[in-house]
Amino acid sequence: MAMRLWTAGAMALALAACGDRADRGDAPEETVVEPAFEEVNIQTEGPVFEDAAYTVLGTLEPLEVEWEGEPMTVAPRALFQLADRAYLLSEGRNANDCHACEGASALHRLEQGGMQDFALASSEVAMVPGSGWGEPSSFDRVETGLAGAPVLVFSRGFTAQGVTISSMTLVTLLPDGAVVSEPIMVSEDNGGLHAEGSADHHAVEGEIVDAVAGEGFTMRYTGTETSERAYRYEDGRFVAAD
Repeated sequence: MAMRLWTAGAMALALAACGDRADRGDAPEETVVEPAFEEVNIQTEGPVFEDAAYTVLGTLEPLEVEWEGEPMTVAPRALFQLADRAYLLSEGRNANDCHACEGASALHRLEQGGMQDFALASSEVAMVPGSGWGEPSSFDRVETGLAGAPVLVFSRGFTAQGVTISSMTLVTLLPDGAVVSEPIMVSEDNGGLHAEGSADHHAVEGEIVDAVAGEGFTMRYTGTETSERAYRYEDGRFVAAD
C-alpha cells in the first residue's frame, strides 16, 4: 500500500481579486506567494515499487552481495518519489553479525519516464551506515524544515561495554543526488556499566532545536547533564560548527 508524506505543504496562494480596482485607479496588489516545497511519495509495495526494485537489484528477493567489503543480504525497502527524481532504498544485513559489525542501507537515484518506467540516473550510490549486530539503520521519517530539499532521517545504535549510544544519519535528497551526513549522536547511556543514580552514571537524550532551513540547527542534550552542539548546513551536509 502506498503511503504519502508531504515535505512541507505550502503551495502558492491565489491571486488577489481584481474586482473594480482599475475603475478606482488603485495600484494592482502584488501577488503573495509562499515557498512551495517538494512532495515525497513513499511506496513500500505495489507495481511501481516493484519496477524500481527490479531496475536496481534485478529481483524482489533477498540478494547476496558485497557492500564496501562486507557480505550483505540485501532487499528493497522503500521507494521515494519526488517531482523529477526517485530513490530506491535497499537494506543490507551483514553476514558478520558481531556486536560491532554494521549493516548498511543504500539509496540509488532513478530517472522516471513514466509511472513504471525507471532507469538508473547515476552509478553513484549513497550509503547509510547501519547498526551493530549486522543490522541496517532504520528509516524513521522525512524532515521538512532542515533544508530546501527533503531530508531523510535514519537511526542506528550500538551497545558495548555497558554503554548504549544511538545516533541519526541525515540524508538530503538534492536534485543531483542524495547527500549523506556523518552520524549525529542522539542519546548515550552508560547504565550497563554504572548504576542509575550513581556518581558515574551518565545518560543524555538529544533533540533538534532552533532549526533554520538551509542554515543549520542545534542538538540540545538533557539528562544527567545538559549541553548543546550546533550544526551548520553545507552543500547538502550537516556538519558540526565547532
